[in-house]
Amino acid sequence: MSDDENLKESGWNDDRPHVDRPYPLIQKHSETFKRPELRSSVAFESQDLILPTEDYDIDGTSIAESSSTDGDHATGGLLAPKPQPHADEGDEEGSYKNRKYEEDESIVYRNDWLGRLLPASRWIRTYNFREDFCADLIAGITVGIVAVPIGMSEAQIAGLPVQYGLYSSFVPLYIYTLFGSSREMIVGSAALMALVLQTGLHDIVYPNGYSAYADNPVLSQMYETLAIQVAFLSGIVYIVMGLLRLGFIMDLLRYCVVSGFTTGAVVLISLSQLSSIVGYSLGHDSTLPAVLKRLFTGISQFDVRTFFLGTCSIILLVNIKRAGEFTGPRFKYLENSGPIIVTTLSIFVSYVSDSASRGIPVVGFVPSGFPDCTVALWTPVIGGGRTAVLVLSVITMGFMKHLSMARQFAEKGKYYLNPSDELIGLGLSNLGGAAFQSMPVMAVYSRCGVNLDAGGKTNLTSAIAATFIMFCILALAPMFESLPEAVLSSIVIMGVCSIVDINDPWFYWKNDKFDFFLWCMALFSTMIFGVDVGIITSVGISLLLAIAEKMGYRRYSTIQEETEKEYDDEKDPADEIASRRESVLSRSSKGSVEDAMAMASLAL
Repeated sequence: MSDDENLKESGWNDDRPHVDRPYPLIQKHSETFKRPELRSSVAFESQDLILPTEDYDIDGTSIAESSSTDGDHATGGLLAPKPQPHADEGDEEGSYKNRKYEEDESIVYRNDWLGRLLPASRWIRTYNFREDFCADLIAGITVGIVAVPIGMSEAQIAGLPVQYGLYSSFVPLYIYTLFGSSREMIVGSAALMALVLQTGLHDIVYPNGYSAYADNPVLSQMYETLAIQVAFLSGIVYIVMGLLRLGFIMDLLRYCVVSGFTTGAVVLISLSQLSSIVGYSLGHDSTLPAVLKRLFTGISQFDVRTFFLGTCSIILLVNIKRAGEFTGPRFKYLENSGPIIVTTLSIFVSYVSDSASRGIPVVGFVPSGFPDCTVALWTPVIGGGRTAVLVLSVITMGFMKHLSMARQFAEKGKYYLNPSDELIGLGLSNLGGAAFQSMPVMAVYSRCGVNLDAGGKTNLTSAIAATFIMFCILALAPMFESLPEAVLSSIVIMGVCSIVDINDPWFYWKNDKFDFFLWCMALFSTMIFGVDVGIITSVGISLLLAIAEKMGYRRYSTIQEETEKEYDDEKDPADEIASRRESVLSRSSKGSVEDAMAMASLAL
């Protein structure tokens, strides 16, 4: 009796199109489906078995309308899928289904020497001016409008003049347009990076506390110079890491730890911005106990006016965002226009009411014109070993967040991205920015989201956004002098809160208590001891777990144990293939470094 007759007699009917025979050999190679990473190494015994990967739905419910049966693809589709992706844009397992395709594209990428030297050449070759330019133009202007107030507020977090936030979104964007590998990424001053920078700079420049040297112009100039030097050194290190092909280090970082650190840093950033809202200084020690202590001990200096202004700005930002979410596609642009609307209204009200003369802190003088060339400030480096520690913290932060976001966008856009080459592009952006009064830069989550929502197609969006920001620097800079600081703080708080996924702790608690414990460790070490200790804790935990896995230790989550137990029972091929989805998702929280980073690229 043939295999077909045996299967039909057992009650399983496969009426799906384009498959001449059922899959009798799947049972024999069930280990392949329990561990998808082994698929490429399995040689099927039957050469006439046609099982095209790109035509097979991951949940086992459908087969695509066509399949190839000629050439290399006829000898086993699992090993030789067609060289094109077939996953839906919203399919969170797109990289899993297109693993072979990405391997093929990576070979093409390695042979494209011009594309590796100048990544912009890859999208320029296929650029459709008629279809893509209009989308890039709209997205670039939208990103530029959002980047102006947010960039100024992020410079405020770092303790730098607000123009540094504008300069960081100017020259680095032009450089990233040419040398960045990701087509959706928008680089600039980021809130998390600004917090790390502020903590390190204050420890170096104001070792005895900021209040003792607040009015010292020499130390203020040293503070700005050191920020430029950190950007310069970070750029050099990024480039060296890229040339040494060290992008694989990203695979050692666990997403649960990165998520915990990010959540803790967001709490510290939000608390640090309360000083402009409550109307009195909370100091520059950004740890949770220190901020809460100063918040309650200085309550007698509470300013109702700044609190009312900041609170109204937050309420307006929330309502504008919700209006964009619930009013349908016609008013979708409102979702990301909150910062520019609130900024424009507050500048108008502040100018008409002359807020500065009434004692409400405002931004003050903002120089117009191009940034100064600061190459002469690169050396000698200030701070010695403490500056080296700060640079290491900045690099680790940029490495964790930037490459995670780059992988996510590459997977969603279905194109190959080499992390080492992306490091070179990020390094050149920092190096070029350091030549023109820029603080360290990396991918900015909020601006990347605005770029996607606005329909940006290529890196040309970055160049258009940089041009718009240049126009604001040259022509509109004096208008921002009346902007209240409380409004900038409210923009920062709303911006960083959007980074956090509040479902992460519940997900880890429900699926894997150990990952929940790691998440809590990273969270509380960051909030209680500061971002430096948080970074060390996060990276240290990830490295220790990676070493333990290399030594043979392997931990299984609750979901995975249940999934593997199901594989011990005999089941028909359709049920076995359908259960692969649960297996892939459950491995996001187990001890595998590769699977943890797969989840990181999906969630960040």
